[in-house]
Amino acid sequence: MATLAAAAIIQAVRDVGQAAHGSARTIASGTYQGASVFDRLEANAASLRSLDAPALDARIDKVGRHPSSPIGPGSSIIYSLAVSVRVVRHEGLEHDVSTSARDALIALAAADGATLAQALEYPGNLTQTAAAAPTGLVSGLLKWLGSSVASIEDRSVVTTHSFEGAALVTP
Repeated sequence: MATLAAAAIIQAVRDVGQAAHGSARTIASGTYQGASVFDRLEANAASLRSLDAPALDARIDKVGRHPSSPIGPGSSIIYSLAVSVRVVRHEGLEHDVSTSARDALIALAAADGATLAQALEYPGNLTQTAAAAPTGLVSGLLKWLGSSVASIEDRSVVTTHSFEGAALVTP
């Protein structure tokens, strides 16, 4: 029985965000770095993980049967997916004393959504991971739903970027 390639989907999003993976509209390597910023991490620890470059992580939030998926036993199923990409930017001491530095940091955080959307929405960029593991994502992309500067926590600015997509699973 074939199953959803959830780990490959998450890794492909990380690869596109962190390592300039993809065929076009790629994000320059080093723009974001890999770091787990979803798992019950205190805000200060997440901030420390983003000292060199903003930390980026991805997760699948919701999986369900796509409305176009065949019902009942069959050889394939289409899943609807909700995917979140979280970016944490370090807030240094200069942001405490300079309004313009703090505004610039928040503006960069807000612009992350458009940067990620250009890369993750480009057809084929998410077809496989950098290690060539197939994702099953239809058209090899995710659709950007929007972004929010959800919190300005202890020494960090955290943004969450929401995407949706469909994955085809065949035996």
